[in-house]
Amino acid sequence: MNYRSLLHYLEKNGVEFKENYSTSELVTFRIGGDAKIVIFPKNRRQLIDILRILKNDKFVVIGNGSNCYFTDGFYDGAIIATSKLNSISRENNLVVAECGAPITKVSKFAFDEELCGLEFSYGIPGTVGGAVAMNASAFGSDISTVLKESLAYDICSDKLVVLSNAEHIFSVKSSVFRKSRLILILSKFELQKGSKSEIYDKMNDNISRRREAQPLNLPSAGSAFIKPEQGYASQMIDSLNLKGYTVGGAQVSTKHAGFIVNIGGATAADVNDLIEIVKRKVNEQYKINLEEEIIYIE
Repeated sequence: MNYRSLLHYLEKNGVEFKENYSTSELVTFRIGGDAKIVIFPKNRRQLIDILRILKNDKFVVIGNGSNCYFTDGFYDGAIIATSKLNSISRENNLVVAECGAPITKVSKFAFDEELCGLEFSYGIPGTVGGAVAMNASAFGSDISTVLKESLAYDICSDKLVVLSNAEHIFSVKSSVFRKSRLILILSKFELQKGSKSEIYDKMNDNISRRREAQPLNLPSAGSAFIKPEQGYASQMIDSLNLKGYTVGGAQVSTKHAGFIVNIGGATAADVNDLIEIVKRKVNEQYKINLEEEIIYIE
């Protein structure tokens, strides 16, 4: 890593950064070792400048860290956290949100503006960047159904590009951002005028269902596995009596078998071992290869 050049830029431009920082503070799982440097750009210009400096080096861009976890060892790359790029605005029936804006706040903004379509995302713990990259879904809807277009930075061409909905190549828990050197800057969501009371009722119902079904009282990274083509991962795991199965501090949630939770002192190794055990047992019983939804970074 061109560390000296990076530090020079950060210090010269007043960009917040932390060295030898615990990655457990950056993810909702609350696990992981230390990172060489974590950077908090406060605007688009800083983000792009930093990406230019790091384009040939090891780095990762994260939002709220609600769908990932880091190695127990030392992460020797740079972590770019987008939490300060969080503006939300309206253009007619479009809601425009930067990559670091929490998707729940975007949903709340739409409610305040009496725009419907994002109710399903209320309560999702990630940011716009993660929600778009993963095509976040809930209650029968997903990001692809409301996204109009996105502005992204192409590291390879060093250009800003506008992507239409189709160019996102959305699929189950995936998009073009999972398979390219594109970094999301902001997205525009095309919504419809709605009844504020009806929007509120849907949002309230969705958050109530989340609280009832999901283990929100314990650290996790959300659903551990992508829904297979046949059936539901949580039902398969539950049928194998794996609820409560524990490796170290990592446990298959006793409330929702599709979640792996940190019951205290969990390590990345604990989570990785538990995932492999669950995948093996499901494959032995159902001949289905579960695919992780949560992302391991090392």
